Amino acid sequence: MSDNQLRNLDKLFERKIFRVPDYQRGYAWGLRQLEDFWEDLMNLDGHRTHYTGVLTLEKINKDKITGDAWEDDVWIIQKGFTPYYIVDGQQRLTTLVILIQAITEYMSDLDNDIVLNFSTHEEIVSHYILSTQPGGICKTYIFGYERDNPSYEYLKDKILGQYSSSNHNIETLYTHNLQFAKDYFVHKIRELAVDEVESIFRKVTLQLLFNCYEIENELDVFIAFETINNRGKALSTLELLKNRLIYLSTLLNDDEKEKMALRKMINDCWKTIYEYLGKNKEKQLNDDDFLRDHWIMYFDDAARKEAGGVAHSLLNREFTARKVQNGEVKIEYLSAYVRNLQESVKVWYCLFNPEQSPFSQSIKDGLDRLNRIGYKTFTPLVLAAFVKRGNSCSDEEICKFLGILEKFIFKVFSLSQRRADTGSAAFQRMARQLYYDKLAISSVNAQINEWTTDYFSIERFREYIRDKFSFENQDGYYGWNSLRYFLYEYEIYNMQQMNAKIPKMTWEEFNEYRKGFETIEHIYPNRATNAEWRKNFDKYSPKKQNYLKNSIGNLLALSRQKNAALQNDAFKDKVKKKRKDGTEWGYFNGSYSEMIVAQELDWKAQQIYDRGLNMINFLCKRWSIKMDDIDKEELLFLDFI
Repeated sequence: MSDNQLRNLDKLFERKIFRVPDYQRGYAWGLRQLEDFWEDLMNLDGHRTHYTGVLTLEKINKDKITGDAWEDDVWIIQKGFTPYYIVDGQQRLTTLVILIQAITEYMSDLDNDIVLNFSTHEEIVSHYILSTQPGGICKTYIFGYERDNPSYEYLKDKILGQYSSSNHNIETLYTHNLQFAKDYFVHKIRELAVDEVESIFRKVTLQLLFNCYEIENELDVFIAFETINNRGKALSTLELLKNRLIYLSTLLNDDEKEKMALRKMINDCWKTIYEYLGKNKEKQLNDDDFLRDHWIMYFDDAARKEAGGVAHSLLNREFTARKVQNGEVKIEYLSAYVRNLQESVKVWYCLFNPEQSPFSQSIKDGLDRLNRIGYKTFTPLVLAAFVKRGNSCSDEEICKFLGILEKFIFKVFSLSQRRADTGSAAFQRMARQLYYDKLAISSVNAQINEWTTDYFSIERFREYIRDKFSFENQDGYYGWNSLRYFLYEYEIYNMQQMNAKIPKMTWEEFNEYRKGFETIEHIYPNRATNAEWRKNFDKYSPKKQNYLKNSIGNLLALSRQKNAALQNDAFKDKVKKKRKDGTEWGYFNGSYSEMIVAQELDWKAQQIYDRGLNMINFLCKRWSIKMDDIDKEELLFLDFI
């Protein structure tokens, strides 16, 4: 195949098997890439060919075809099939195989006797998907992953529909992408008639042309992987780093068994990383975010000050062929780094999914608050504290640390409206010092407390809200960028004051956006056309009405999303109203904050003032803010009452 001729898929798959090697990333295509591919396919003229790009392959030497990893494939190789690693082009090849699998399932659902372009169901499966040893049970997948890859079993079992007794059901970001692509194509194919499916099959197998290029030198493969233009979706730094570490393992002067052990360690590490990044399907984590946080914690300040950030530091400074060749980077250094990455990702996952962690409830509560308010700048420091948990950081100290950090974020950013990078360099430096035991967590807590005092200014908050009333949307507290966080904390406080144990609302529901529906209510509504509202508030000027509507005391956290059209209801109807089906709804059985408001007989300016003052008192108590009565009243902006 070294003549580099253009080949369609039918010719490409003749007496060959393809494997995605361990240094490759998994399947990374998402909706955008799939839609672009499908559109190109549908628009392709039925009588024209289409250049699909370069497919770079490495022929697998016979001495590598040993052990358990190849036990299912030895028979077909002996039969004359040639095995290849896919160096570049695996995203497109994976996509095509998944699409062909969706077509074969379509054929099975209708009638296995259906023939597409003179090919039976059995012929299509054996040529592109799976070949079975005659008279035996040995099966070889024409396209697949190396056995040590979590996607290996997933592709066989979940995508290609072949039961696997050894499937461990490990799911990662990449296996989620495989399943998404499968579902996408199954849906698309089911919308087509048989002749349209046959047209798609013909285009995929005969009209898409690859320029096949074969690399023969193993070391050149790793260089090619980094330098080849990755079509469709660029490689992440984490994906490039895996390839680099495996490449460096081949350059070491150590015993071959030691080098292979390191390579296995790297593969196991990345398997763990992608398992944890994709562990929560509802909240998948970003690989480069994890690598950045770990990099800040693990490496010295000089690395972070260089231009180019994480990718430049890791690929051009820390892990280079030159450093291996001159002895600066040895196997012990590489293995220590890989082990630390593997353990750190488990901790990092728990920081964003505390409900699935083994931490105490008080620690989970602290992490929940940080996740609600947002703490991206500080995750390296939090990661360092939890990596050291049980060693130099006790649970009691960590609980205190989480509370102090939350107060810093709220008072400095939410109230004082400081720049998002305020103190970031110092926090990053502390992360590394804490990790390497050069700084005690008690000193970290003391320093954060000191910064909170230095950066906090209630005057800045007052001016920020004043501007919100005066400019742009003139929406006052309703335009405060931390209103949801504050109202949710106030809801928790009300729950505790009522000695209740079960929350009436979740943060996810409260923070969800749906067009036309609200989770924050103006009790005295923006469009107050109802006669009752006009009677109570028409004596105020439009400007003063606006201050009342958007004052903190008039804003209410709802336990469930409410149609915005219902906000003009009279207050008594907001408290309790019968639906057409006879059921009742309203503040009386809503959130704890709603239930307190429901105790009012009417809703006038004085009620807005009084409730607002209670909320300012809560603000002072919850975040340890000292203000006299005049300061509190000024924060309401209701001096005309």
